Amino acid sequence: MKNRCGRSELTSQLYRIERERRDDVRMHDTMAQQFKARRRERDVWRRSRRFAMRRVLETFETFNKESLQDIHDMLFTDGELDVDKILCLHLLTAHRAETLTPPARSRRPISFLSKDQSPLEKLIERSRKRRVTNRCPKLSPTYVLDVNNEQKEVITDGRLAERTIINDKIMLLIQTVLEALQVSNPEKMKDLQTKAQDGDVLMGIAQKPEMQDFLQILRKQLIVSSCECFHLTQPFKAATVPLQVAPSALSLKSLVNYIRGNVLQNPSQSTWGDMYDREVGSKEEMISSYFYEKSYNSIDGFSSRSRPEARAEETEASDIGNLTRRTLDLDDPKTSRATVLSADDTSSGPKRRKLPVTSLEQVDDDNIAKIGVDRLAVIVDLHMRKLNSEEKRPSNIQKSPSLRVYKSMARGRVGSKASNDSVELNVYDLAKISQEIRQKETQQKFERFLKDAH
Repeated sequence: MKNRCGRSELTSQLYRIERERRDDVRMHDTMAQQFKARRRERDVWRRSRRFAMRRVLETFETFNKESLQDIHDMLFTDGELDVDKILCLHLLTAHRAETLTPPARSRRPISFLSKDQSPLEKLIERSRKRRVTNRCPKLSPTYVLDVNNEQKEVITDGRLAERTIINDKIMLLIQTVLEALQVSNPEKMKDLQTKAQDGDVLMGIAQKPEMQDFLQILRKQLIVSSCECFHLTQPFKAATVPLQVAPSALSLKSLVNYIRGNVLQNPSQSTWGDMYDREVGSKEEMISSYFYEKSYNSIDGFSSRSRPEARAEETEASDIGNLTRRTLDLDDPKTSRATVLSADDTSSGPKRRKLPVTSLEQVDDDNIAKIGVDRLAVIVDLHMRKLNSEEKRPSNIQKSPSLRVYKSMARGRVGSKASNDSVELNVYDLAKISQEIRQKETQQKFERFLKDAH
């Protein structure tokens, strides 16, 4: 009878502890999200504020320069606007949905990524939005290339039946070029539109050796093959015209097959697998050991210190030890050797050298010049971790986000990675390209005028 009462009391106590643990985990998740939201606005906690802001600006400028340079190389050759490149881009604007390769089932992590995060679902959802049609100059007609390939797999999704995908980014680039030419050189714009209406002329341009090399380079550009650059529409709205690809245009045929074979594919196994291992794998072991391993150091069957808490303290101690060990490695070798030899050699076993603890309080004006940026970042990181662990801690139980939270984080990052795999065309970059075209075309007209005047 006494054992039954004790067992009942322990059961109720376990239930109460489990309920408190769930509340603590929920509160910890909320605090973590709030902390990330605050730190996301100014990412300065790992380094000094001035250095971090400069680093963020340099990274942003470098990314913009690389993206703008890629776009610039698609339109210009040796600093001059290349009409042949624009016409080759025009050939890659539209594709019939029945020519696309359906998503491979083996490559989609069914248990990890949700269905709404697949490129196909995003394409259909994005195509439902109403699009504003403008009266800007365009290249017509819109061609759908026929490469005469035997389709091994056929798309059975009824939502793609008799549909056409249009590359919005390429159309936006061509529209920017035509608007700039309409102001600076209308004759060149009319010549471009005339060539676009003749399919034989376009195939002749695609067979040029320099255009063959250009089409091979386009295979590496995400603006051509990323699903985020396309939208789905009916053929009568796009006014597409079929065009047979010449047998000698091998680069064009290879590029078209590459686009149609990869535009609807999900992120590869390595992409989401590595992301899962990095975000979830290291936390899964800690959480499982927290729930399923017991320690009987006390009468009630629970230890005074939980395993996650002990691991966190060991990790923090190892980080401090590594930091101080790297600090001592930079000292004078003679001093280090003398310190080691000063230990008691008569002891029975080897003694571990006691290392000084480096903390933020020890950093002052005298030694801050000797501390590198990386070591200072580790010190600040440890100090921030200590402050976060001390503030608003409701209980002594170590709180860790649940495995579901880390799966959701990794899933969101994989989805965002797949959605960001395209070259961004912001208004500023397009305005710079338009301004460059206008200046160069105006300069050429002025030089021709001076030449004719003489």
